[in-house]
Amino acid sequence: MIDDPNVPDLLQPLLRAIAAQDDDLAESLVRQWTASAAPPLSDMLTWLDARDADRRWWGVRALTAAAHVTGGGETLLEPLRQRLHDEDPAVRCASALALAELGQQAATPDLVEALGDDSGWVRASAADALALLGEGAVPALAAVLAGGQQGARSRAAYALSKIRTLATANVFYHYLQDENPLVQAYAYDTLDQMGFLQTVLVV
Repeated sequence: MIDDPNVPDLLQPLLRAIAAQDDDLAESLVRQWTASAAPPLSDMLTWLDARDADRRWWGVRALTAAAHVTGGGETLLEPLRQRLHDEDPAVRCASALALAELGQQAATPDLVEALGDDSGWVRASAADALALLGEGAVPALAAVLAGGQQGARSRAAYALSKIRTLATANVFYHYLQDENPLVQAYAYDTLDQMGFLQTVLVV
């Protein structure tokens, strides 16, 4: 691959690795970035709109890695929200997890919507992302349990089981007899592991 003169030197090795489909090398390169040696986020934002899905995926990954060491993750909120509707499910997955890794609580409604994605892979990633957001996502997840589609309810229960705080326990108390066997199982197991189930059964 001939280096692109419009791309900063720091990104040239990454572009070569992506073109060679050497994901291990590409990942090692973004992990080497530091606060004083990382490309500006603006240099990679256009990658999110590339024709090539692989470039878009690496755009999400590279932007997330750079934001971790340089800050500015809030500037990625809207671009990553848009990628939650990407035609490629791998890009949607990466975007969901990136929003959570960057602590973007404002993306909670978007991630809840992704619990109903056509791709099971994306639905699972959205649930993992909501679990990563932690306590702040509990009200939205509780709302899904209260009135969502059954598949989304199962994913919401999974996310709540990973958060596992007093707030999630308070939610799960209401679903020990739920019609959805997965929701019921997550409620039972979580309360049991937290040591609250015996109290419930005694009461």
